[in-house]
Order: sequence, then structure tokens, then C-alpha cells
Amino acid sequence: MRRLTPSPTRDTRAGYLLAVGSVSLALLTTWLAWPFLSRTPFFLLFVATMAGAHWAGERAGLVTIPLAAVGHAIFFGNEFPVAFTTRGLTVFVVLALGANRLIVSRKRTEAALRASEAQFRAGWEHAAVGAALLTRDGTLIRINPAFARILDCGKQNCTGTRFLDFTHPDDRHAEQALFAELAEGRRDDYRREQRYRTHDGTVIWGRVVTSLIRAGDGRPTGALLMLEDITDRKALEDQVRQMQKLDAMGRLVAGVAHDFNNFLTAIGGYTELAIREIEHQSPARRDLEEVLRVSHRAAALTRQLLIFSRQPTLDPQPLNLDGVIAALDSLLRQLLGEHLRIATALKTGTTRVRLDPGHLEQIVVNLAVNARDAMPHGGTLTVETSLVDLDDTYAVDKPARPPSGSYVLLTVSDTGCGMDENVKARLFEPFFTTKDAGKGTGLGLATVYGIVKQCGGYIWVYSEPGHGTSFKIYFPQVPPAGEPLLRVPTRPAGVAAQKTVLVVEDEPSVRALTCAILRKEGYEVLDAESGEQALALSATHTGSIHVIVSDVAMPGMGGVEVVRHVRGRHPDARVLHLSGFSELVLGSQGVLDAESSFLPKPFTRQQLVAKVQGLLDEPHPESARLKNSV
Repeated sequence: MRRLTPSPTRDTRAGYLLAVGSVSLALLTTWLAWPFLSRTPFFLLFVATMAGAHWAGERAGLVTIPLAAVGHAIFFGNEFPVAFTTRGLTVFVVLALGANRLIVSRKRTEAALRASEAQFRAGWEHAAVGAALLTRDGTLIRINPAFARILDCGKQNCTGTRFLDFTHPDDRHAEQALFAELAEGRRDDYRREQRYRTHDGTVIWGRVVTSLIRAGDGRPTGALLMLEDITDRKALEDQVRQMQKLDAMGRLVAGVAHDFNNFLTAIGGYTELAIREIEHQSPARRDLEEVLRVSHRAAALTRQLLIFSRQPTLDPQPLNLDGVIAALDSLLRQLLGEHLRIATALKTGTTRVRLDPGHLEQIVVNLAVNARDAMPHGGTLTVETSLVDLDDTYAVDKPARPPSGSYVLLTVSDTGCGMDENVKARLFEPFFTTKDAGKGTGLGLATVYGIVKQCGGYIWVYSEPGHGTSFKIYFPQVPPAGEPLLRVPTRPAGVAAQKTVLVVEDEPSVRALTCAILRKEGYEVLDAESGEQALALSATHTGSIHVIVSDVAMPGMGGVEVVRHVRGRHPDARVLHLSGFSELVLGSQGVLDAESSFLPKPFTRQQLVAKVQGLLDEPHPESARLKNSV
């Protein structure tokens, strides 16, 4: 049955009826009790007008005043021997109007007070942040539901206890000192971000704002406390700081590796030159070959450092994860040993990702070695691949959240000892290791991190002590008709003729080695230690300059600017850039173009000779289009 709601018109009508009824009742009572009311004939009518104003409202109350006056004159004007003077009527009307105004004003004030109290109560009960009233000694006397929810305690468990009892022991002393100053009136408020212990002992982070409450005379009487749970925000800040630290260390490592590559170039190159001059049977040759092998191992180490700094030399290409991982099966079994079991679940089909094949192998091998060390008494290594579609709501609590799209997920899990939060926080730092001294470089997982970030992927680790570890790596899928990859120069074979090569290199050992190798191959070599000297040589050289071999990063004038000026005088010159940074990084910065070649440091004699010969064997481009800035 439908419930009927009274309309405003019906309420107004009822108010007027109430007002008329009250006046009629007052007239009747006055008539019946006239001997007693002869001296105060307007008393009951005055009461009736007040009742009308209180119960029927302002307008109805105003209507009762003339109604009472007219009714009195009609019913009692000639009925009883009483003087019906204008003065008495005027006094009645004035008093009735004043009483009406006072009653209506009081009712409006009471209604506003009730609305304010209801609004405050609703705000208190439904506030998203915790709120509490405290006495001067810090005892909780009233809390809202959000406060109870944040600290995981009911109102009965919280009220009557000291708020400082919920503060983490390591932060309690500082907050106690601040609250003491506030309770004594020496400060009006304080703000802190600190840890708290919930009712069940869980540690959370909270942002607290405590304000002093004063009496009318300024005397401190208590405090109002507002508490916001910022645990999730603190976790994100820690992750962001960790990423910033890794990025800063990556930049440092890149700079060190760049300089180290210059040294390795000179060590390896001069060793190769010396080996060519020594007979095969000489003991000194075997020593030099060992020096060369060590320099190659050191070069591999710098490549790992550059991978961590996300500046490696890459050959990215569309590849299928399942095929590469399946081909690693025998290597992984030899690497892990017989006491560990390997399980694979490869489910990506023909879907591809853009990645350097060698680096994908390095990711899998490094994670497998990490898993092997976590399972000294046996266990299972599981390698899985799958296709996933992520939306904008996935991993919202992670600072490096992958954008929505299609990904290939590589999961490498073990049943080993697992890790605690402290180890997980430093897991991808270079040189960080939990192994004994001499049993690990601390670069394995840092290298994995660098490779994944370099190819636009995302890596997360899930681990608990005693429950194993799982690494999840998300690689963006390559569409069937992907964009063309960055061209990596090849090494065309050819026979060098007598040509002139300009070598521009600020590192003396690398410049001397480069010049020595090229001169032994029959080239005429002009060498310059700076861009300015290279311009002077090109201006005074009477013949042609066929190849410019220039370092990219040099003090003063950089390699790109040097090439642009030299080719202004020698437009037919080919260009070979040298750098300890990767071709992919330099290409993304606009340093390299389709008409220049690149040779990463450290390089061998054969690599340098092949690059120069290859440039001379190529057909000359129709026009030179060099970038103007690095």
C-alpha cells in the first residue's frame, strides 16, 4: 500500500485550523470564567496567540492576533460590564506581536542548532580520516569509526586508553614531548608522520595532526586529533626512492664503465699488436694471450655494468620466448645439477617480443643461478611463459606500473629459502649479495634488472622466507607487422687501399692504439686529441680525408660537431663513431644516423680494421645529413 506524504499546503491548512481552534478555545474559556478574568480579559487570548505561534508557525500565529481582538470585541464588548478601551487592545496587539516574534526566533534557532548538530554528527561518523577527542593527559574520550578502523579497535577498546599507547615505541618519545608542550599550552598544534601499532600489533604509518582545545578563558582543556593512514603512500615512496637510487647508481656505473672501456681498448689492442710480433713457440706469446683473455673477461664485466645502467650494446629483434627457453633446457640442467628438478610451461605460441637473444638467455641463466643458490638441498625450478592483457587497474600500488596492453609474462620460480623484506629492498642493487665473500659478484640480478628496463619491460619479485621466490617479468608484445628495428651496422669484407683516416680521440692511449693499428694496415693517419685540433688538421691537409674515426663524447667540441665541420671541407668522408656507450642509446639521442657507422669500446684490432674497410667498400651516399647536436 502506498504511503501518503502530507503536502506543504495540507500542513499550512492544519496550522491555520490549529490557530483558529486555540483562539476559539480561549474565547470560550474566557466566557465561562469571566468573573475571574474580568480584570485580565486578554490573558487567555494572549496565551492562545502564543500557542498558535509555537505550534502553528509564524503566519498562523500572526493571524490569531486580529482574530482574538475581533472575537473579543464581538463576544464581550456588550455582554459584560467591562471597559473595552483602545488602549487595552493596543497593548494586547503589541505584546502578542512581540511574543510571536520571540517564539518564532527561538524555534528557528533551535532548528538551526539541531541541523548543525546533525551535520557535525554525520561528518564525524562518515569522515574518511580518523578523529578523536583527548583529555589533557592524552586519554581518548571519543573517537569516530574511521579512527577505530585505522587502529583496528572498537570504540569500547579505544576510549579510556592513552593515545600514546598506540604509537610505535621508536616514535613514542618524540610525540610524547610534542603532546606535553601542547597540553601545557606552549603550542597550538603539531603535525607528524610516524608509525603506529594497531590493536593486533600490525605496524602502520599515519599522518597525525593534533590541535589544542581551549576554554573560553584560554585555558587548555583537551585536544582534537586527526589521523590519516598513509601506509600505502609510504610503501610507494620507498619504491620510488629505491628506483631513484638504482638510476643514480646506474649513471655512476655507466660513467665508470665508459672510462674503463678506454683502458681495456688500449690493453687489448696493444696486446694484440704485441702477439702478432712474437713467434708462436715463444713463452711470452702464451703470457700475452692470457693477458688478452683476461681483458676480454674484463670487457664482459663492463658489458654487465652497462646492462645494469641500461646503456648496453643491443641487437634487439622480434623473437619467441618459448623457442629460446626451450633451447636452453640442456644448459639449465647442466647448470643446476641433478639434485634440482626443472619444470617448464611454455604457452606463448608464436607471439614475439623485441629483445636481444643473448640477453634473454642471460636473464634466464642469471635467475636460474639465483634459484640454484637458494635451494642447496634440492627443490624445483619452474619456468613459465604466458600471454596476459593488463588494464589500468593492474598493479596500482606500484610506481612503475605497466601501461595497459598485451604482454608476454615470463615467470621463474623456485622452492628455496625465500627472502625477507630487507633483502628484497636491495635485491637489484649492483654488488649486493647475500653469498659468502668470493662466491658472488652481486651483478646477476642487477644485470637482469637492467636488461628488462632497457627493453621496456617490468620486473617484480614475490618472496617470503621459507616459501620460495617468484620473479615475474612482463615484456611488451610485438605486433605481427612491427616497426623496423634500429639498423645495426655490419662488417663488410674488403681490401683497404691507400686511404687517409682522421682519428679524433681525447684519450691518449686509445688514440695511439687506433693510429698504430691503422698505420700497420697501410693507411695514412692524421691524429687529433681535440675537436679544435681536428678542424685545424682538416683545413691544412692538402689531400682527401676518406674516413673520420671520432670519439663521441669529448671535452669541448663533441664528435658529432667535429664530423659536421670536417665534412664541410671533405664531403666524401665516411664516418665511424667510437664510444663506450651503446649504439641504441646514442641512436635514441640523435647522435647516429643511417650514414654513420659505430664501434663500441673496447674493440679489437680485427673489429676496427673491418669497420674501416667496410666503410670504404660501401657506395658513397648521395648526400650527407648529420645531426647538429648530441
